[in-house]
Amino acid sequence: MTERPLPQETTDFTQSREQDKRDPFIIRGHHSMQFANVLYKRFTPGEQAKLFRRKKEDILKATPDALKPSRAYERMYARDVLGDTPEEATRFEQFFKVFLERFLSLPPGYPVKLVENQKDDICKACTIGDHCTENTERIDLQFMNVFRKTAKKLGLMGDVSVTEETAMNSNAEPKTVQSVLTTADTAKKVFGNKRFINQIKYENIIDYILWHL
Repeated sequence: MTERPLPQETTDFTQSREQDKRDPFIIRGHHSMQFANVLYKRFTPGEQAKLFRRKKEDILKATPDALKPSRAYERMYARDVLGDTPEEATRFEQFFKVFLERFLSLPPGYPVKLVENQKDDICKACTIGDHCTENTERIDLQFMNVFRKTAKKLGLMGDVSVTEETAMNSNAEPKTVQSVLTTADTAKKVFGNKRFINQIKYENIIDYILWHL
């Protein structure tokens, strides 16, 4: 079972009342790697969005026999993201690029929220988006825990807190989910640090990353 950290009091998270009123920038936990690709690997948002699209198009162009039976899901996933036409794929790529650019442009103290099993704007950009309603609790929590562990190693936990709330994804019953609340400055420092990547490898989340680039 994925480790669930105990929620901390939000008073540990120092931010102004004005900042509290701003809607946080939402990142679904398992999408964290997209930001690491931009901040650590130094891809531009445009390069990352184009790379993501190209990998999915390669899967769709391959004959079904060329795909391992255990990864047949990838073909469905690629179509679910890009759709059936070049125009739909371009629309996704542009939305994805803008989402990454928005994150990079956030001021240092702007609230950022990593969420468990809830949609963010990457989900909303998907052409079909059926896979976005799937339960990703386990993998989201893994990435959120990696974020916290990296922040702790970097001495940034003063800007990180864990909260719980009731949320609903798709037609599922409402349930208690966790969120990691932080600032844009801290999120960028964590995603851009090699320790974040190393911790992902250490916790053996690498197989997930390889086909979700």
